[in-house]
Amino acid sequence: MNKIEHALKALREALAPQGLFARVDAAECQRILDYLEENLPDVLRRADEIVRDRDAVIRRAEDEARRILAEAEDRARRMVSESVVLKRAEEDAKRVEAMARERGERAASDTARVAAETLDGLTSYLDSLSKRTQEYARRVAPAKKYSR
Repeated sequence: MNKIEHALKALREALAPQGLFARVDAAECQRILDYLEENLPDVLRRADEIVRDRDAVIRRAEDEARRILAEAEDRARRMVSESVVLKRAEEDAKRVEAMARERGERAASDTARVAAETLDGLTSYLDSLSKRTQEYARRVAPAKKYSR
């Protein structure tokens, strides 16, 4: 029991009726009232300090909670952003791979076409050369018979 509560209890006891009349010791009551008057401001001031301290603790806790929440939101945004960047990079990689495959297939097809055209040209040239050689051989062969 604190001093204020003790003083209030003593004042109640002093004012309590005893028999038909209330017995009041004026000097005791005055001493209790003086004590309350002297100590009550200190108690109230301390109570105000406690309330201010409590309010400061609550403000710090709320500030810390806001800071933690802001960090969490920022981290979540970064993670989502990184996820989006990763997804875009994967999509870009797939697109580049598809383009490379298409270009490779086109290059292979173009190479095969050019090779076929070149082979056809060479075949035609060789056929033409063969015909000219045979024709030349036919013309030269009878002349060789006569030149011996």
